[in-house]
Amino acid sequence: MITRFNLSHLPEIELIGVTDCSNWALLPRTIFDHELIVCYRGMIRFSIEGREYLLSPGDFLLIRPEVIHSASAESAEPVGFYYIHFTPAGEAAQIEEVQVAAEVRKAIGGIVGEQREDLFFILPSSRYDSVLIPEYISLGVLRDETLTLFEKALYERNRLTVSSKAMIRLYLGQILLNVSRLYLQGRHINPVLSEAGEIPRLLQQIIQYMYDHVYEPVLIVDICNDTGVSPQYVNRLFAKYLHISPAKYFNKLKIERAKDLMRGTNMRVKQIADAIGFQNAYYFSRLFRKTEGITPTAYITKLNTKSNQ
Repeated sequence: MITRFNLSHLPEIELIGVTDCSNWALLPRTIFDHELIVCYRGMIRFSIEGREYLLSPGDFLLIRPEVIHSASAESAEPVGFYYIHFTPAGEAAQIEEVQVAAEVRKAIGGIVGEQREDLFFILPSSRYDSVLIPEYISLGVLRDETLTLFEKALYERNRLTVSSKAMIRLYLGQILLNVSRLYLQGRHINPVLSEAGEIPRLLQQIIQYMYDHVYEPVLIVDICNDTGVSPQYVNRLFAKYLHISPAKYFNKLKIERAKDLMRGTNMRVKQIADAIGFQNAYYFSRLFRKTEGITPTAYITKLNTKSNQ
């Protein structure tokens, strides 16, 4: 079963937090709002009205209101997961998976039919603002981005300014949109209205190369040599389409992987620097602080102290 949320107005946040502990269990219960869960450590077994899900790091789960559910850690190893309880601003409808493709085609047809030749230059006045969220999905390539959005949301919760609640609602909206896109891609449903502005295939190949070699001490010149293109041309591609230098893009990717290791392991800063291809731990620490605004040691300390348990 798929849940359709309308995001023309963002959901209201009821509760947000993180659990990180050993021997965790949740007795059977029901709740009156929607709960979104993303696992980042260990293995957690959830039972929702008789359906069993074994969550591993990077797995997403949506629990609907008033359904009986329970959970427990799969072993004595520590488990960690983020959670958000929320109430949608509009109706949350349940639809069957067989209806999804037809619904997307209908939405695209309505927008294209209304906008005609102006479609790719201005936003359509007729919008399809719904997201389609499965009960369970593995986030795959969106894992790191989703975990980072949760961390930003928790930061807003902890410092609590007048705009913090709005920011958390925006982060939740982005998470739901990303999950919906990932689900549609997995169903081989293409909701793209226009390919205008699509980045060149060569740039996609270079980015994929960076993902494939993120744990190696690879330099931009090595990437250029292996892909058969000059550094000057690569710089122009990144500047034109991504508005960032290739070196900064690759370093940001490495920092995201470093954060992933900090969340999921007990490695020291020097070990993490080595693991993502930095032979100089001091340089890694400087780069991490420049990117994240906090030192690696302080970031690890924050992770170890933010649990609600």
